[in-house]
Amino acid sequence: MDGQVCGVYEIYSRFVNGTKPVKANLWIDRRSAAICKVEGTMLEVGLPGVKTAGFLLRYLLDDQGRSVPASLDLRYTISIFFHTGEVSFKEKFSDWRPRSTP
Repeated sequence: MDGQVCGVYEIYSRFVNGTKPVKANLWIDRRSAAICKVEGTMLEVGLPGVKTAGFLLRYLLDDQGRSVPASLDLRYTISIFFHTGEVSFKEKFSDWRPRSTP
């Protein structure tokens, strides 16, 4: 992936307080152990007319070499009253700052 040698792991998890199942593939750089991306499907979504939602979460390394989320793509099909439409969101994350400790 982008010149990196990655291991790909299939993961199953839950989100929304453990109530909604997620199936995804996790790409991890074999040299640095940094997360490269997570791509998967939310198998249940708490939205009317939406059965599943696909997502792609990409990561970059910050100044301290930590994997931090860089972008999120979310897409799903919605069906309401005999009409069907596609919805997609793209969000970029930046300006990550360390939390100050009390």
